[in-house]
Amino acid sequence: MNKGMKAAGIAGKILGKKGVLILIVSILPIFFLIGVVTSSTQMITTILIGGEEEENKNDAEIVYEDCPVSPEVEALREEVLNELKKYGKEAYINLVLALIMQESGGRCEDVFQCSESLGKAPNSIGRKESIEHGVKVLCNLLDHEKVKVQTPLDIDHIKIALQAYNYGSGYINYINDTSGFGNNTPQTLIDNIGKWTQENALAYQKKMSAASNNGCPVPRTGASAKTLGPYKYGDAYYTEHVLRYYQRTEIAKTGSKSSLTDQEIKDITDKINDTQAKSACTFALTKVGYPYSQPKRDSGEYFDCSSLAFYSWKYAGINISYDNSNVAAAEAHFCAAHGKVISESQMQPGDLIFYSYEKNGRYKNISHVGIYVGDGKMVEAYNEEKGVIFTDYHNGSLVMIGRPHK
Repeated sequence: MNKGMKAAGIAGKILGKKGVLILIVSILPIFFLIGVVTSSTQMITTILIGGEEEENKNDAEIVYEDCPVSPEVEALREEVLNELKKYGKEAYINLVLALIMQESGGRCEDVFQCSESLGKAPNSIGRKESIEHGVKVLCNLLDHEKVKVQTPLDIDHIKIALQAYNYGSGYINYINDTSGFGNNTPQTLIDNIGKWTQENALAYQKKMSAASNNGCPVPRTGASAKTLGPYKYGDAYYTEHVLRYYQRTEIAKTGSKSSLTDQEIKDITDKINDTQAKSACTFALTKVGYPYSQPKRDSGEYFDCSSLAFYSWKYAGINISYDNSNVAAAEAHFCAAHGKVISESQMQPGDLIFYSYEKNGRYKNISHVGIYVGDGKMVEAYNEEKGVIFTDYHNGSLVMIGRPHK
């Protein structure tokens, strides 16, 4: 028996039938008032959350920090990679997976959510068509004459391509348009011509929202205004939304910094024509000066020789582990097992150089690996004293050379 029923029973004994009737009539308005207040509270809560727009179906507040892609998205890696090969863009595999994660999380057939851009109903195309179209659009934007993304680390230009993927290529023309500039144009606007900024992403959203409503931008309400931007048109924060999935996997936000300048790295990698080799070398060169550690080899803050090789080539879209191991000997075994061994005279940037300095019982007693970056230079995680170094190529104790993308 609950407390209400027990109280009514006691009241009945004290007041009799007539008294109970009077009591019930007296307290009914109280229960009615409580119900009204509860309903009103729920209604107010709904209004505050903002339940009118379609975008609000995902209105849960997003925490903008590095996030892993889902297992459903990761399962698409090989299929997406094969499509990227048609455009020579295999090195951008992790960027594409990050975009898919933002678009659909891999939870539906139209993984790129691009059916409407093809003039079809939402989610009305299959996975194969979605991947073909989504990859094509993104690759065209990466190569756009006013964007020209150089490497998967070229985040400044990647941001332009991503925002244009969401807004359409008109955004690229917008940020390059100087027709309204004059003597009084602020220097900040001049400095940002052709660049992505959060300010111009928001300004373009307002412009396009107004264009679809007789010159008056349509405001968003509730949480969607915070999540997608203040006006109804695309996602003004799309770059941030996608890059939260990308930076965890490939562009670690660490306290360490390469001892090589961006220009020095660019001077080296500009000579590399193969996109995957260029990506692997770029990753390795950005880690020059990082400390050496075997226990912390997977932290992104430290590297040993084999983790540097592994993550450099993972960045380029290739897993060089063998039998679930990525020590130097296992990476060499991977190259040998897949017919990716070359001679020293054939060596090119991105090739892995394997050495044996001791008998360790592993494949060919290999105990060390470095990455050739061209012009007689290589990058290797040397030891705890020197860390990751950029040095001259050396072939003492050389065992073999592998080319993971052969």
